[in-house]
Amino acid sequence: MRGDIPRAIVARLAWDAGTPVPADDLIADLWAEPPETVLSSLRAHISRLRGSGFGEVLGSGRGGYTLDVDPADVDVLRFRELVDAALREDDDARAFETLGEAEVVWSGDPFAGLGEFPFTASAVQELERWRVPGMERLAELRLGRREEAKVVLTMTDLAQDRPFDEGPVALLARALARSGRTSDALEAIDKYAARLAAADRGDLPRRLAELRQGIVRQDPAIVSVAGAQEGTVTRNGIPIPLTRLVGREAELELIARGRSESRLLTLVGPAGVGKTRLAIESARRTPATVDDVQWLVDLSAIAEPEDVARALASAVSAPSHDFDAVAARISGRRGLLLVDNAEHLIGAVAALVAELLSRCEGLGVIVTSREALRTAGERVISVEPFAGATAGDAVELFLQRAADMGAASWTDEERDLIADLCRRLEGIPLAIELAAARLDVLSLEEVAASLEEGSTDSGLRRRGRHASLENAIAWSTRLLDTRELELLSQLALFPASFSLDAVADICLVEGGGERELAVGLVRKSLVSVQANDTGVRRFRLLDSVRRFVRNRHPVADPEAWHARHLQGTRRFVHRQGREVRSTGYKRARAALHSVRGDILLAQRTATRLGDRAAAMQIAAGSAWWLFERTSFADCIQVVEAARAIPGEASAEDETIALYACVCACYLGGDRRGAIRYSLEMAAMVEKVEDPSLRALARVGDVQRAARSGDAAAADEILAELDGVMDSVRGWGRHDVLVNRGDALNALGRPAQALAVLSQAHRESEAAGDVYGVKSAAYVTGKVLLGLRKPREAIQVLRLRLARSIETEDWVSALSAIAVIACAGHLLDRSELGAELFAGVEEIGKRFGYAPVHEEFFPVYRERLREALTAPEWEEARGRGAALSFRDLVRRAQSF
Repeated sequence: MRGDIPRAIVARLAWDAGTPVPADDLIADLWAEPPETVLSSLRAHISRLRGSGFGEVLGSGRGGYTLDVDPADVDVLRFRELVDAALREDDDARAFETLGEAEVVWSGDPFAGLGEFPFTASAVQELERWRVPGMERLAELRLGRREEAKVVLTMTDLAQDRPFDEGPVALLARALARSGRTSDALEAIDKYAARLAAADRGDLPRRLAELRQGIVRQDPAIVSVAGAQEGTVTRNGIPIPLTRLVGREAELELIARGRSESRLLTLVGPAGVGKTRLAIESARRTPATVDDVQWLVDLSAIAEPEDVARALASAVSAPSHDFDAVAARISGRRGLLLVDNAEHLIGAVAALVAELLSRCEGLGVIVTSREALRTAGERVISVEPFAGATAGDAVELFLQRAADMGAASWTDEERDLIADLCRRLEGIPLAIELAAARLDVLSLEEVAASLEEGSTDSGLRRRGRHASLENAIAWSTRLLDTRELELLSQLALFPASFSLDAVADICLVEGGGERELAVGLVRKSLVSVQANDTGVRRFRLLDSVRRFVRNRHPVADPEAWHARHLQGTRRFVHRQGREVRSTGYKRARAALHSVRGDILLAQRTATRLGDRAAAMQIAAGSAWWLFERTSFADCIQVVEAARAIPGEASAEDETIALYACVCACYLGGDRRGAIRYSLEMAAMVEKVEDPSLRALARVGDVQRAARSGDAAAADEILAELDGVMDSVRGWGRHDVLVNRGDALNALGRPAQALAVLSQAHRESEAAGDVYGVKSAAYVTGKVLLGLRKPREAIQVLRLRLARSIETEDWVSALSAIAVIACAGHLLDRSELGAELFAGVEEIGKRFGYAPVHEEFFPVYRERLREALTAPEWEEARGRGAALSFRDLVRRAQSF
């Protein structure tokens, strides 16, 4: 069916499916200014529609023209019916199920491309009366089910579509706040208030004003602490699929049962069968009664066996790349490790998984691969294409993807043709999706015919499942125009997922429009889309498509692409790195996490090209983020890789990178490494004009002087800093103030220290620098503890604890609890203090953290031990070592 008018005729008749529409009404709804020959034109279009497959359902009579189909087969009518039923439903579970079905039915603008026809405006307005309250009710129910990320995703879009509606903004802000994204929640409300003011629509509604106050106050009824909620699974890298999984209920049941009986499951099946999708669905359906935490390790971009351990260490944020650090990070919890695309690294994966399972008692592993690991205790679950008893699922998958293309109703003959087409595609889900995606430009008959032609191409005459998938991919790529194929070839060079901004910045196609071309490839199912737990959309090529494109359609000039990728990554990481210590830290951290593979690829390119400047800017932009996520080894490695490249680079970038290494070594317990990097930073800063960085380098000197007891040298440096503080700005200023307060305390001047630390806290809070706030609270707590003010110390340290959990900075959280434990001695609660210390020491092993790098910790730990009898001490430590992180937090908050 080609042309807008025939499509509009079908859409208008479908709107009143089964009911005659008079010719005059149909004309008025299709032509704003009908020509004199309009009736003849209408009859001609109707005649052509009947000849192109609508003959049996397109009727006419005295009452007008009728599309004789069941209204339940028309997606917009079915959507309206489902939402109406859900909104009248009192049972939340049934309403949630019904709205979920409605969400699947709604595949975007049902009148896409028909906006100029008179009837569409009223139809869209009518649908909005159902869509908006339906989406809002579903969002409410999802909040009750701890599905904040999905709420963020849907309400962000709805708030953009309806910029003056209060409901989407309130739901979006609540979801963001409950995800720990406080600043983003406040920003959503503030932007709404600004829109109202700009449009002269009054002040912020009372409900939103009260919600904003609750978020600022961290009202527990509104804000949940990320990582410490009851009944939630902490998921790391497990994406949110944006399409409904078709079928596979039997396999999901096998996985659930298999996990209860075996700790290692391997999902085995041919390429394109949906192993990854199935594994992700299983993980996201797994409740907190089974898993505390989940991690995804994607090996598709890993080429060498020796890089598997490093990929795993990075995925779990281990402080170093050695196996002991990885095992310590994973152990002690009920965890799931999902290892994806393992077939080309079977030996390395099998050895690593076997060792992990022997060391980590609560760990379960799911591997996706084209072949089994063949290791002890492995349970293999075969993921087969849709065939036999599941052939109906193949047809259902085709119909669902076809609905995305606007195809909503099918005759029995067409359904038979679809079933035959799915059989010819061997029931392989990816091949079926590729075929259905072509309905945007081809009829069903043309899809079947072109697929048959593609199967006879030279080089693709093999039979079997792999050949069927290759045939489908080859056929899909052959239908692309030159510009689409060129972009697809470049997208295959990305190491993992990518954003549309990255496509526009890095890829280059003659005539431009790379972003729009990428969106078109999504519609053709050659590029998939998913979301992370912050609700941000990312795009990627499935591994089967990537391999095919790299082999069959390589980029003409890959070095030019890699050079653009290096510079694009450099710009992106530099920009996001500047936001890591600002109000936009959540977005920045998520953005940097999403380009981990790009950072590694860009650094390899920089090494090959000898571009030290680009590599160092990438290191400066990413090192602090890596440090805060306790990936200490990754932090140091990205910096050292840049420093190893000969040539010139920005001294400012290198100073920033070295400072992150100082902090990573210090918090990781490597005191010698911290001193070495501190001295190297002091030498590098001599080439820097920025007063903030120069002052930051000097605080290391004042710290060393104060701790060595050289008060005169310390005072000289402090006086020097006093003279430049007016020109010190940003997060560097916050860190200078915190370190100055720490030095003053070491010099025996606690009152001066508290004054400086209070200033550091105020300025950090105002700038949105959460790390500065946490640092100021930590040192303040130590000072108050030294003044024998344990209650005041605990009150301040609770702030550090809350902000650390909010930012998923687990080492900072543990260090706060360690200082709170010290207060147990002064509050005559030594048993609790001993419990907390033991809990910190045990859980700290996961992060390479031990509360011994601060001099006062061993002192207070010994005081706690002396206050208890030997049995009391051992019993308290036993209880503490058995605590989960959540329970440790609760015990610390019980002081």
